[in-house]
Amino acid sequence: MTTETEAAMAESLTVDTDAPIYFREEFDGGINDTDWETVSSYTDEEFVEDDPEYTIDQGNGVLSFEINSPWLSLQRSYLPYTYQDIRIDLEVEAMASSSSSISLFCRHTGNRGYEFAAASSGNYRIMRHDEGGSSELASGGIRSIDAGTGSRNIFTAICKGRP
Repeated sequence: MTTETEAAMAESLTVDTDAPIYFREEFDGGINDTDWETVSSYTDEEFVEDDPEYTIDQGNGVLSFEINSPWLSLQRSYLPYTYQDIRIDLEVEAMASSSSSISLFCRHTGNRGYEFAAASSGNYRIMRHDEGGSSELASGGIRSIDAGTGSRNIFTAICKGRP
């Protein structure tokens, strides 16, 4: 049985029939702001800055974010195609020992979508976002996460089936 929220999410998801079957970004060459959009927000409204300090760079197979503003969150979205079923694989290298998190989004349209988040504290959560707010679908601990400076972790998120 489909809930009203799931039905609304499915209705808002327009899948591109002309999209290539597979999309893979190697992050070679310079920043591509034509096909990608960056949105910034703050996780704590008390620390909002007029001119947040961050840089995004890519090359040699790496997309890097350097965030110098506390509580700043950056979201980088691929714009040209919308896919029904996706798998996102991401390798993250910790460049500092401060607390941080990484989120993978899928089926993101406006304020709707799914978020897979992992924190350097070793916790994860899976969220569904819609007009009514956010709901947690799952959460827990990740025993295999390595949070030390220079550590590498691989994250995979899969959105498959009905929205």
